[in-house]
Amino acid sequence: MNTKGASGSAKPADAKPAGSATNNDAPKPSPFKISDEQIKEQIFKAHGNDGTLAADSLFPIVVNILKRSTQIVDDLVKGYAKVPPAKTEDTQNVPTANINIPICTLKDIRFELSCCKDPQPETAHERTLKILTNLKAYSWDATAVLTLAAFSSEFGDFWLLVELEKSNHNNLSKSLAILKGASNLTSTAEILQARKTAVIALNDLIKDTLELTDIIFQLENLSSDFPIEIAKIPKETDIYWIMIAVIACGSKVAILTSTEEIKPLDLSPYADKIKAVLTTRKGKLTDLLLKKAEGAFYSDLVKVSKIRTKDPEFLAKLFFGKDYADDNAKLIIDESNNCNKVVLNVLTDKTKTLFILVSYLDIFDDDLDILKLIQTEKIAKDQKLQEQYGIVWMPIVDENQPEYYQKMAKDIVNRVRTNKMEGFVVKPVSHQATLKFLKKEWNFKGSPIVAVKDEDKGIYVNRNTFYTISILGLEAFPFDKRKETEFINAMKWMIPLFKDYSDVGDDKLSTWVKMENNYIFIFGGKDKTGWAKDMKEKRETMLKVLNPDRTKGTFTIKLLDVEQNLDTKERFWKRLEGLFITKINHYDDRPKQQIQRLYSYKNEERGWFALNKGDETIIVGNRTSFSKMMDEFDKWSGKIRPQEFEVAFRDYHEKTLTTLWGQMNCSRVDIPKNAPKVKEGIKCPECDHEMEMSIRYNCCHNFSRVIPILRT
Repeated sequence: MNTKGASGSAKPADAKPAGSATNNDAPKPSPFKISDEQIKEQIFKAHGNDGTLAADSLFPIVVNILKRSTQIVDDLVKGYAKVPPAKTEDTQNVPTANINIPICTLKDIRFELSCCKDPQPETAHERTLKILTNLKAYSWDATAVLTLAAFSSEFGDFWLLVELEKSNHNNLSKSLAILKGASNLTSTAEILQARKTAVIALNDLIKDTLELTDIIFQLENLSSDFPIEIAKIPKETDIYWIMIAVIACGSKVAILTSTEEIKPLDLSPYADKIKAVLTTRKGKLTDLLLKKAEGAFYSDLVKVSKIRTKDPEFLAKLFFGKDYADDNAKLIIDESNNCNKVVLNVLTDKTKTLFILVSYLDIFDDDLDILKLIQTEKIAKDQKLQEQYGIVWMPIVDENQPEYYQKMAKDIVNRVRTNKMEGFVVKPVSHQATLKFLKKEWNFKGSPIVAVKDEDKGIYVNRNTFYTISILGLEAFPFDKRKETEFINAMKWMIPLFKDYSDVGDDKLSTWVKMENNYIFIFGGKDKTGWAKDMKEKRETMLKVLNPDRTKGTFTIKLLDVEQNLDTKERFWKRLEGLFITKINHYDDRPKQQIQRLYSYKNEERGWFALNKGDETIIVGNRTSFSKMMDEFDKWSGKIRPQEFEVAFRDYHEKTLTTLWGQMNCSRVDIPKNAPKVKEGIKCPECDHEMEMSIRYNCCHNFSRVIPILRT
């Protein structure tokens, strides 16, 4: 029998297209049982990322509809069948009248949104992919907004009719409400009460879904500020969950308004997923907005810090962060006035030059005493100086150890009173913009710093004044560049390192340096016994030749071993480190070379020395160069003229040093973490060549003090 017709071969009535049986019989995947990566793979196959729809113009319309509709639901559920009160309209999301809305596309989406017959997750997933396929010509943002728009038009219609029915009682609204199924849900208080839990769950899911969409768009607007972080957010997957949640909401509305027997739909899996994504994205948005605000505040802080006429504004922002404009927040502790709180204007209005101590709360009392000495022994004793200068302690709170530092912050007043600083203290600072400023602009890395006003620029800078104060003491007040240069360039930088040392032998060091013809060899090294003995023998050799008649006392040489005990050693090297830091970016000169040379001998195995005549440092060298000099003493001792031992010693030492370069160990200069950035490299303090740079990390296993880490 011929089965062909006009259109070709006839097919049995129950025949299925090739491949269709396999597709229809295959189990549908539940979105809650597959991974986000699998979802991502499927949605990318279904959807592109093109289109020109202005999602940001359509979204305010959707927001207006859903916010007003969900508010009607809240009022109605809480008051049951009572007429909701009039609401103030949202003026922030005013819809644009001339937007070009794809009406036919919205109708197609509405058709997919509600499914009364099979409202299960598997079906919702399948319909979501279908919508994505149909909207492949639109961007991901537009796809999300169009889906919400299609739902909002139905949801908004429904609750608008409910509101009209309760207030107007006209036949048109009543008839439309019946067709929409509104009467099935809201006709009596009993019916609404019976479905109250389901209605509230639906309403909450709609509100969370709308909020998540808004947050995704806000994050997208931050992409130019944080491109890497925004790129890591799986926006496409988030939009998928928004769409499938909207489909679930559409099905739930159909179920709640129907009188037919329909399969139940539990919204809790959708609500849990949307809530989880919302919590994560909201946290990310909060974090990025905070970072953006901090970045803007930091930029402004840097800007005003460089304008000499804006000291009051700069100090207010530095001390109080975003509260700088709040007069009630701009309070500082005045220790000289029984720790009462006073306004910041007591400092800024008097055009004082401030010494700003920046440190963590666990600063040692010895370090606080340095500033207290300036206040009590210098400023407080001179009325004119009191008008010109002030001391402010700016304690830093590290957020990485909140409990430890919160406790210390509470005790700050007691500590100030105990130390009797007689200066000013601001409340502990923790705002990140200020911490960033301190780290980047003032090179604060944990160790205390003192910022002062640069006399040339008229702005506050960190010139490592803390070390100048701790080393040179009150004699260098007011610790400006002129005073600092005066001390160091006079080669009188060694003696201040020992300003508070106890008696050495039968005399004090302060007495030694006042004697015009008194030579002092300051020395140290890890070979304590051998090097000390060697130094004594070399001193005797020099005295026999240079001062044969001991009774006249015309020539004396003193010895000082600075590493004879641990306390002496630690203080010496700590102070020398501070001196090294103050000179690290100064122009190359002899004082800088000698300071760097001595600092490079910190880990010298055999030994080192520094020759001083009175309070002036003549030369710094190591045991190897000194030993060779003494082996050849007869070659240069005869050239020594009266009162010029130091000249002959220095010249021959530098000549000897050049012959030993190939025999000595490599010179090493360790840059302390709190040192400023080296601008032009460092020259070798021995041979004057440019030193190679390397990075080395140390741990001395000293856990006696907590050193906080500044966050970046």
